[in-house]
Amino acid sequence: MSPIIRRLIVLLLFLLSLAILSYAIHSLTVGNTLGGDFLVFHLAGNAALKGDNPYSNEVARQVQLQFHKQLAGPLEDQVGFAYPPYALFILLPLLHLPFAWASAIWMAFLILSVFFLLFSAYPRAPRWVVFSLFLLYPFDFGIILGNFNVLVAAVLVWLYARMTSAEPDRPSLQILGGLMLAWTLIKPQFSWLFAAFLLLAALKRREWPFIISFSISLAAFITSSYLLVPNWPGLWLERLQKYSIYNQTWLDIIFFLRQFLSPAAAQAAGIILLFVLLLVGIQLYRRWKQDKLQNLLLWAWCGLTVFLAHPRGKSYEHLVFLIPLLTWLLERKSRWHIPPLIFWGGSILLSWACFVLQRLPSVPPAVAEAHFLILPPWMLWLLHAPQSEFSSASPENPV
Repeated sequence: MSPIIRRLIVLLLFLLSLAILSYAIHSLTVGNTLGGDFLVFHLAGNAALKGDNPYSNEVARQVQLQFHKQLAGPLEDQVGFAYPPYALFILLPLLHLPFAWASAIWMAFLILSVFFLLFSAYPRAPRWVVFSLFLLYPFDFGIILGNFNVLVAAVLVWLYARMTSAEPDRPSLQILGGLMLAWTLIKPQFSWLFAAFLLLAALKRREWPFIISFSISLAAFITSSYLLVPNWPGLWLERLQKYSIYNQTWLDIIFFLRQFLSPAAAQAAGIILLFVLLLVGIQLYRRWKQDKLQNLLLWAWCGLTVFLAHPRGKSYEHLVFLIPLLTWLLERKSRWHIPPLIFWGGSILLSWACFVLQRLPSVPPAVAEAHFLILPPWMLWLLHAPQSEFSSASPENPV
């Protein structure tokens, strides 16, 4: 079978699955307003198409009334649109549909895209790994809300597989990869350090089409955003400033330290610890550049650093430190089942324990972020793990 015929068959199967799953989700969610995060994009996108300001308080109020059935208080999440306009481009086919159908299609698209990207990246990986994602509370929460983090995380894992394969990709696939990496920057606070790793890996492998494609795609996304929202940078920054106030966002590392220290001491200690983490990262990068460090260890450091330097948000933000764990499970060839049981099984249990405990009275707010505690022990174990825990299955015949 020729590659073109195979790709057409895969595309048709994807579209057929999308239609069936969308109909099923729409039927099961009649009368229920799911996709709260997607609602923000749906209303903001329609406002932008009409020439209105997608970052306006009016759009935020529409989201509040439609989803929460009431207006938010001054210090409550205003659920305003806080992304660059090019985040809306992928949703353009859905913006003219009724929200119930648009949300169902988007949710189905997220689920199928995760399956497609991960199975395409690691065709030899155990199938249970991908299906077990549905046992993770942050993943389920992200799917239900229609949050972009789910898709961004899957794209980053796919790109990691491409950049750590035995042989460089063909130029056409590198160009596609560069475009996809540029797209992940719709969530810069989530993807920035992973993107830096992937660009450095491309530079190390001399995959110039990937780097050029990324640069051109990012420039095109930023430039074309002016066509949708002519003065978007100022409006976007204004919305981000409002977001930081009404959500009272601190970096996760400062949030943790505030449980034990005064606000000023926590901020100072947080900055020092992030600086130390940066120095560790520089040393790891030097060893990695000299081929003295496994890709996965530097990838894990990216997940650790991004989470600690990430403004505290919802539970689906935990996907940022689950990316390295998921990558490890997909690429490992060891038949030893104890480590996945401890670290991945423990992560699943801990995610739901945090979900339950944070709803109990008199429980410290930091409990909601305790899921993160699975990452440091896994990284320490990884430092002394056998080679079989790192061996990557090279992607075969990517579509």
